[in-house]
Amino acid sequence: MKTCTLLSITLLGLLLWTSSIQANDADADKQDETEGKVEDEEEDKEEDKEPKKEKTTDIEEEKDVMVLHVNNFARALEENQYLLVEFYAPWCGHCKQLEPIYAEAAGKLKEEGSAIRLAKDAESEEAKVFKEVYLLNTDQEFAISSSPEVFQKYDIKGNALVLFKKFDEGRADFVWPEDMKLSKENITSFITNNSMELIVPFHPENAEKIFTSNYVLHCLLFFNSSVDGQVSLLEDSRPIANQFKGKILFISIDVNSTLSHVMNYFGVSESDIPTARLINMENQKKFSINSDKLTLESILKMCEEVLGGTAKPYFKSEEIPEDWNKGPVTVLVGKNFESVALDPTKNVFVEFYAPWCGHCKELAPTWEKLGEKYADRDDIIIAKMDAIANEVDSLAVDYKGNRDLETLSKFLDNGGVLPEKSGDDDDDDDDDDDDNDDDDDNDDDDDDNQATNIPPPPSYNACITPSLPPPPTYREAVGVTLPVRTTQTRPASVVTTQPRPVPISPAYLTELSGVVSCPFCQQVVSSKVKYVPGRTAWGMCVILVMLGLFCGFCLIPFMVRSLHDVHHYCPQCKRLLHVHKR
Repeated sequence: MKTCTLLSITLLGLLLWTSSIQANDADADKQDETEGKVEDEEEDKEEDKEPKKEKTTDIEEEKDVMVLHVNNFARALEENQYLLVEFYAPWCGHCKQLEPIYAEAAGKLKEEGSAIRLAKDAESEEAKVFKEVYLLNTDQEFAISSSPEVFQKYDIKGNALVLFKKFDEGRADFVWPEDMKLSKENITSFITNNSMELIVPFHPENAEKIFTSNYVLHCLLFFNSSVDGQVSLLEDSRPIANQFKGKILFISIDVNSTLSHVMNYFGVSESDIPTARLINMENQKKFSINSDKLTLESILKMCEEVLGGTAKPYFKSEEIPEDWNKGPVTVLVGKNFESVALDPTKNVFVEFYAPWCGHCKELAPTWEKLGEKYADRDDIIIAKMDAIANEVDSLAVDYKGNRDLETLSKFLDNGGVLPEKSGDDDDDDDDDDDDNDDDDDNDDDDDDNQATNIPPPPSYNACITPSLPPPPTYREAVGVTLPVRTTQTRPASVVTTQPRPVPISPAYLTELSGVVSCPFCQQVVSSKVKYVPGRTAWGMCVILVMLGLFCGFCLIPFMVRSLHDVHHYCPQCKRLLHVHKR
């Protein structure tokens, strides 16, 4: 009996101790919550007591965005060479559409180390991260403002992008109508086309900006910076560049710089300076002024004719050699090609060659013999032209036969058409394929019909072209001086990984609430905990009853959480995730 009484007292003490610990934990949690509320209230009171900051000329930043207002706007204009400003109203729907497009530019540009930045008015809504616009190699600063003072000072009438610059007209405005949806293409095109000078000096640093612009037509002005008259002519041509702004990009090329490859591409020699060339970036057609002397009138006329579609393409050419028609093979260049090769009274057989081509070098002796063979024929001219140093518009007949003297002679004697196979050869072929006589006859009929459908031209201009790569484009020709864009990186000395802060599976949940991936709704949630009496609580209650402790003591296990099972629920789908049993 004494043993049972002692055991009951011990068990009762254990239960009382457990319940006291549970109560102390609850009191501590309540005390922490109360202290936290008091601290928050005190902080709020202190913040209310603090006076609001006065606006100064200092330029603050929020998420890579310059914060502008009427007091620091002038400073932003003064400190930055380019400043792109969007004036908007917070209640405007179009302005709200622009915010996510306009905002990401700041972060993108700052990551690249660019001088371009984004700014906003302190009273406006916070700009969001830019998600679509990606600008390359520009030097502008970005800013956003909705300040009425700024609108009034810079005469802004509505939604507008204003590009401030320290050259030419000083600013460029882009005002879009209400029915127009502003996009990254609109912004990029406006910035790229207006952030460059009226006449852009060509050098490797801004070459990529030139070629990434939306201008299809480029007008190149070649001049010598050491000659005062040519420099003044370049300055005097600015009104013409302004007249064709948005249609033609004007570029100045100083022949004293290391840009000889550009001159070679356009066929410009030092004796031609000053001069001008115009190129269409889509079809690579080049145009030149109609006079030997560069004047403002000649530049204006060339631009007008190109835009009007009346200009004739310009083809570069070497100078005509003095002995160009003295040998058996006539030497053609761009300047005499049309008068000789396109003469309707002559049949001209032209080889277009490259000086470095091995096939052309192998053909050279045969071509000389062909010229000697037809030297006495007044109606046939054997000619050649350097296809690298000279350009022509189009050709009439392509020669695709063998490059031996006999086949070339047959081509000429047959009026510019290779002779077909003889009948004996066809009979031999038919004898070899007796099983396919009908098919061969049909093929012969098709060949005869095809031959009769090609009438021999009254005159021909044939060419033998080596297997040459296509000529370089304008960008490829001048791009050899473009700097290589590299990004320096270094490996991290220590690589760390963050452990998952929550159990991967609900099966790992224990007494406390945890963040898990719900297998039912596939959401990562923080489990909701519910304490339910389980086997431990009921077993303890039964023991107390057996010991004769009926007067409320048997209910103690139902009040002690440490004796309860822990049920974890998903707060989203309300499904049971896991039961942690004691």
